[in-house]
Amino acid sequence: MQDNQWKTKAIGRIQGLILEIDELMETSKRVPFTETILINEMQLHNLLSDVQDALPDEFEEVDHLIKDRQRIVADAKAEAQDLVEKARAYGERLVNEHQVLQQATERAGQVLRQAQDEADELQRTSFLYAEDVFERLEDSMERALQTIRQGKSNIRPTGYETMKNEEEFVD
Repeated sequence: MQDNQWKTKAIGRIQGLILEIDELMETSKRVPFTETILINEMQLHNLLSDVQDALPDEFEEVDHLIKDRQRIVADAKAEAQDLVEKARAYGERLVNEHQVLQQATERAGQVLRQAQDEADELQRTSFLYAEDVFERLEDSMERALQTIRQGKSNIRPTGYETMKNEEEFVD
């Protein structure tokens, strides 16, 4: 899956669930003369369950993405090593000519440095990308959690703590 498709899928799924929770809150009945709403407990539970189910999938996709990046870095290093080995073999065939051997050795060093630089850059950018994905996912999750907490707060009737304390004394 391409990076942009993965981002779109993950963000879209989470945002969709948040919108469903918001819609549930907006369409729920209000208690007259209060800011309290009555929410269908089963609907809210199902939506929250969907949010929980959505999280592991996105984390798993991030893990796959990181493994793909690591595989790419390993492939680049193997290719660099292959190029170095080919350069060495070429240089050994030209041992009889000092100038050619010197040029081949210099070129092999350049190829190795270039390949190592490219592998280092690819590794650095893949880690930066993964960090960015995690930060965005964390931001999305924090917004989702904030929405859930707000929804939870909104469904409690006025005087909830008083009612809760009174129930403890009755028992």
